[in-house]
Amino acid sequence: CAIFAPALILYGTSSQQTLGEEILKRCEWFIKTEQPSWHFEIMFLGRMYLELKAANYAFDEKLFLEYIIKKVNDDICEDENKWLKFVAMPLDLIQSPAHPWYAGYEISVEKNIDYWIETLREDGTWQYKESWDTSTPPLCKIASNWAGYEAVKKVFLMKKFGAVDFI
Repeated sequence: CAIFAPALILYGTSSQQTLGEEILKRCEWFIKTEQPSWHFEIMFLGRMYLELKAANYAFDEKLFLEYIIKKVNDDICEDENKWLKFVAMPLDLIQSPAHPWYAGYEISVEKNIDYWIETLREDGTWQYKESWDTSTPPLCKIASNWAGYEAVKKVFLMKKFGAVDFI
C-alpha cells in the first residue's frame, strides 16, 4: 500500500486522502516496530518517501530516511554470485545517482550495471531469478512477459546512470 499512499494523499478525494494518511501512519508504525522486511517493502517505502518529500508534504522524513538507509544497508546484496537468487541487487533499491541512498554504493551500482551488460541475452532479456517457476506453459508466458518489463526497466535505469545512450 505504501506505493499508493502518495497518490491518494496528494491527488485523491477527501476520503482517498484520509485512506492515504492512514496508510502513511501504518507505514510509520511498521518502521518503528522494526518488523522484518523484504526488499520490495523497502523499495515501496523509499518511493513513498521520495514522492511525499518532493511534494513538500509534512511527514516524519527523518524516521523514514533513517529506516530506509538502515534497511538498504542491511538488504543490498553486493555479491554478484547471488544475484540470480531472491536478493536485492543495488539497482533494485537505488533508482538514480540523485537517490538519497546512492552515496556509498557507487561502486556496487557500477558493478551491477556491468553485470547486466555482461549477462544480457541475445533476445534482449536477462535470465530469470532462480525463484521464478517456469514449470508450466502459463508460468513460462508470465515469466516471458515479466522479462520484457524487466528489460525495459533495466535499460532505463542504466540510462539514468549514463551507461547507455541509445534511447
